Amino acid sequence: MRPGISAEMLTIAGVRHVSANEAEAMCGEAKAGLWLPYRNADGGAIRDSDKDYGRLRLDQPKDKKKYHQAFGTTVHAYLPPKVADATSVGGDLIIIEGEFKSLSLTEAGFPAVGISGFYGFGLKDNGGLVPELTDDLKDRLRRHNAGEVPHKPNISHGGSKPPLHLATGSVHRLLRNT
Repeated sequence: MRPGISAEMLTIAGVRHVSANEAEAMCGEAKAGLWLPYRNADGGAIRDSDKDYGRLRLDQPKDKKKYHQAFGTTVHAYLPPKVADATSVGGDLIIIEGEFKSLSLTEAGFPAVGISGFYGFGLKDNGGLVPELTDDLKDRLRRHNAGEVPHKPNISHGGSKPPLHLATGSVHRLLRNT
Protein backbone atom coordinates (compact mmCIF):
# COMPACT_ATOMS: atom_id res chain seq x y z
CA MET A 1 0.00 0.00 0.00
CA ARG A 2 2.96 2.34 0.71
CA PRO A 3 6.58 1.94 -0.41
CA GLY A 4 9.08 1.33 2.40
CA ILE A 5 6.48 0.16 4.94
CA SER A 6 5.40 -3.44 5.40
CA ALA A 7 1.74 -4.42 5.23
CA GLU A 8 2.12 -5.70 8.80
CA MET A 9 3.27 -2.29 10.08
CA LEU A 10 0.41 -0.52 8.29
CA THR A 11 -2.06 -2.98 9.82
CA ILE A 12 -0.63 -2.52 13.33
CA ALA A 13 -0.84 1.25 12.84
CA GLY A 14 -4.48 0.97 11.73
CA VAL A 15 -3.82 2.54 8.34
CA ARG A 16 -6.53 1.48 5.91
CA HIS A 17 -8.28 2.57 2.77
CA VAL A 18 -11.67 4.20 3.36
CA SER A 19 -14.51 5.03 0.99
CA ALA A 20 -15.78 8.55 0.43
CA ASN A 21 -18.74 7.81 2.74
CA GLU A 22 -16.48 6.54 5.54
CA ALA A 23 -14.15 9.51 5.15
CA GLU A 24 -17.03 11.96 5.36
CA ALA A 25 -18.15 10.43 8.67
CA MET A 26 -14.59 10.45 10.05
CA CYS A 27 -13.32 13.85 8.96
CA GLY A 28 -15.98 15.66 6.94
CA GLU A 29 -14.36 15.14 3.53
CA ALA A 30 -16.31 12.93 1.10
CA LYS A 31 -13.21 11.66 -0.70
CA ALA A 32 -11.71 8.18 -0.67
CA GLY A 33 -8.19 7.71 0.67
CA LEU A 34 -5.94 6.21 3.30
CA TRP A 35 -7.05 6.82 6.87
CA LEU A 36 -4.23 7.40 9.36
CA PRO A 37 -5.53 7.12 12.92
CA TYR A 38 -3.48 9.02 15.49
CA ARG A 39 -2.63 7.30 18.77
CA ASN A 40 -0.89 8.28 21.97
CA ALA A 41 2.20 6.46 23.25
CA ASP A 42 0.02 3.87 25.02
CA GLY A 43 -1.84 3.07 21.80
CA GLY A 44 -5.08 4.82 22.75
CA ALA A 45 -6.91 7.01 20.25
CA ILE A 46 -6.18 10.73 20.31
CA ARG A 47 -9.45 12.57 20.75
CA ASP A 48 -10.12 15.98 19.23
CA SER A 49 -13.52 17.69 18.94
CA ASP A 50 -15.23 14.62 20.48
CA LYS A 51 -13.93 12.27 17.75
CA ASP A 52 -11.01 9.95 17.28
CA TYR A 53 -8.45 12.06 15.46
CA GLY A 54 -6.79 11.07 12.21
CA ARG A 55 -5.87 12.42 8.82
CA LEU A 56 -7.00 11.33 5.39
CA ARG A 57 -4.41 10.87 2.62
CA LEU A 58 -6.55 11.69 -0.41
CA ASP A 59 -6.50 9.19 -3.28
CA GLN A 60 -6.81 12.15 -5.61
CA PRO A 61 -5.23 15.30 -4.19
CA LYS A 62 -6.94 18.66 -4.71
CA ASP A 63 -4.30 20.85 -6.33
CA LYS A 64 -1.42 20.70 -3.80
CA LYS A 65 -3.59 19.43 -0.93
CA LYS A 66 -2.81 15.74 -0.26
CA TYR A 67 -4.19 15.42 3.28
CA HIS A 68 -7.35 16.42 5.10
CA GLN A 69 -8.25 16.59 8.77
CA ALA A 70 -11.60 17.46 10.31
CA PHE A 71 -12.45 21.16 10.41
CA GLY A 72 -11.87 22.73 13.82
CA THR A 73 -9.28 20.20 14.96
CA THR A 74 -5.77 21.12 16.00
CA VAL A 75 -2.43 19.66 14.95
CA HIS A 76 -1.10 16.52 16.60
CA ALA A 77 2.12 14.55 16.39
CA TYR A 78 1.86 11.13 14.74
CA LEU A 79 3.27 8.37 16.94
CA PRO A 80 3.98 5.12 15.10
CA PRO A 81 3.21 1.95 17.07
CA LYS A 82 5.70 1.37 19.91
CA VAL A 83 7.81 4.44 19.06
CA ALA A 84 7.87 5.52 22.72
CA ASP A 85 9.53 2.22 23.64
CA ALA A 86 11.88 2.07 20.66
CA THR A 87 15.57 2.68 21.20
CA SER A 88 18.32 3.50 18.79
CA VAL A 89 22.04 4.05 19.01
CA GLY A 90 22.52 7.24 21.00
CA GLY A 91 18.83 7.35 21.94
CA ASP A 92 17.99 9.68 19.07
CA LEU A 93 14.40 10.47 18.24
CA ILE A 94 13.67 11.80 14.77
CA ILE A 95 10.95 14.41 14.20
CA ILE A 96 10.05 14.24 10.52
CA GLU A 97 7.41 15.76 8.31
CA GLY A 98 4.95 13.02 7.41
CA GLU A 99 3.21 10.08 8.99
CA PHE A 100 4.40 7.55 6.43
CA LYS A 101 8.03 8.63 6.76
CA SER A 102 7.80 8.16 10.54
CA LEU A 103 6.29 4.69 10.09
CA SER A 104 9.03 3.67 7.66
CA LEU A 105 11.85 4.98 9.83
CA THR A 106 10.47 3.43 13.02
CA GLU A 107 10.01 0.08 11.34
CA ALA A 108 13.62 0.26 10.10
CA GLY A 109 14.87 0.82 13.66
CA PHE A 110 15.07 4.62 13.74
CA PRO A 111 12.43 5.93 16.18
CA ALA A 112 10.57 8.78 14.49
CA VAL A 113 7.56 10.98 15.16
CA GLY A 114 5.60 12.43 12.26
CA ILE A 115 4.43 16.03 12.13
CA SER A 116 2.14 17.57 9.54
CA GLY A 117 4.53 20.34 8.48
CA PHE A 118 7.53 22.34 9.66
CA TYR A 119 5.52 23.81 12.52
CA GLY A 120 3.37 20.73 13.20
CA PHE A 121 5.12 20.23 16.56
CA GLY A 122 3.49 23.29 18.13
CA LEU A 123 0.09 24.67 18.97
CA LYS A 124 -1.17 27.93 17.47
CA ASP A 125 -0.09 31.29 18.85
CA ASN A 126 3.01 29.92 20.62
CA GLY A 127 0.79 27.65 22.72
CA GLY A 128 3.59 25.17 23.35
CA LEU A 129 4.30 21.71 22.02
CA VAL A 130 1.49 19.50 20.80
CA PRO A 131 0.35 17.29 23.70
CA GLU A 132 1.84 14.10 22.26
CA LEU A 133 5.34 15.58 22.33
CA THR A 134 4.87 17.20 25.74
CA ASP A 135 3.24 14.29 27.55
CA ASP A 136 4.67 11.21 25.92
CA LEU A 137 7.94 11.97 24.21
CA LYS A 138 9.63 14.67 26.24
CA ASP A 139 10.22 12.09 28.98
CA ARG A 140 11.72 9.77 26.39
CA LEU A 141 13.99 12.51 25.09
CA ARG A 142 15.20 13.30 28.59
CA ARG A 143 15.66 9.63 29.49
CA HIS A 144 17.76 8.92 26.41
CA ASN A 145 19.77 12.13 26.59
CA ALA A 146 20.74 11.92 30.29
CA GLY A 147 18.28 14.61 31.33
CA GLU A 148 19.28 17.06 28.64
CA VAL A 149 17.21 18.42 25.80
CA PRO A 150 19.21 17.96 22.59
CA HIS A 151 21.32 21.01 21.79
CA LYS A 152 20.74 20.73 18.06
CA PRO A 153 17.34 19.19 17.31
CA ASN A 154 16.70 18.52 13.67
CA ILE A 155 13.41 18.46 11.82
CA SER A 156 13.72 16.58 8.58
CA HIS A 157 11.66 17.23 5.49
CA GLY A 158 13.53 15.10 3.01
CA GLY A 159 14.08 18.17 0.91
CA SER A 160 15.48 21.65 1.28
CA LYS A 161 13.18 24.45 2.34
CA PRO A 162 14.31 27.84 3.73
CA PRO A 163 12.22 27.92 6.98
CA LEU A 164 13.72 24.63 8.25
CA HIS A 165 16.23 26.35 10.56
CA LEU A 166 13.43 28.49 12.06
CA ALA A 167 11.32 25.42 12.85
CA THR A 168 14.29 23.60 14.37
CA GLY A 169 15.05 26.57 16.63
CA SER A 170 11.40 26.83 17.66
CA VAL A 171 11.08 23.18 18.67
CA HIS A 172 14.30 23.46 20.67
CA ARG A 173 13.00 26.48 22.59
CA LEU A 174 9.69 24.75 23.31
CA LEU A 175 11.42 21.60 24.55
CA ARG A 176 13.62 23.59 26.89
CA ASN A 177 10.69 25.62 28.26
CA THR A 178 8.18 22.81 28.75
